[in-house]
Amino acid sequence: MQDISINSTIVIHKNTRKHIKVFWDAIKPHDLAHIPDGFKNNILWNVAHCLVTHQLLIYQLSNSKMNIPEKFIEKYRKGTKPVNDEIKEEDVNIINNNLLSQSEKLAKDYALLSQKQFKEYETSYGVKLNSVEDAISFNNVHEALHLGIIMSQAKYFRETS
Repeated sequence: MQDISINSTIVIHKNTRKHIKVFWDAIKPHDLAHIPDGFKNNILWNVAHCLVTHQLLIYQLSNSKMNIPEKFIEKYRKGTKPVNDEIKEEDVNIINNNLLSQSEKLAKDYALLSQKQFKEYETSYGVKLNSVEDAISFNNVHEALHLGIIMSQAKYFRETS
């Protein structure tokens, strides 16, 4: 049986993803891949990076199969950046198919993930993840950070349109 705190943590993840989806759906397609002045990346990269980091922190560190293509993971993982303003339909489809469904899958997978051997990992924030619960909680912080960036970029596009 799941405890209350992990259920709340997964609810926070679902709500963060819903907010990201609102911005994702509201941005004009040509703006998704444009890097606004003063930023190092674009909305497409931020959203894709959230999907990838979720998979790496929660599934890979729990020694479980990741749910998105390896090519996509390599393109949007930590340390990557957008190459140009190109939008690949395949990437957009992966985002559209996984942005909300990953949260639902996490809720279903949690019981199994919590039984797996977790590979400890220290984040670039200096936070040591010792369990899948730690990974889910930290992932929420990570996605909230990127949601803030997405919100700032969306504001830039509203103000410059």
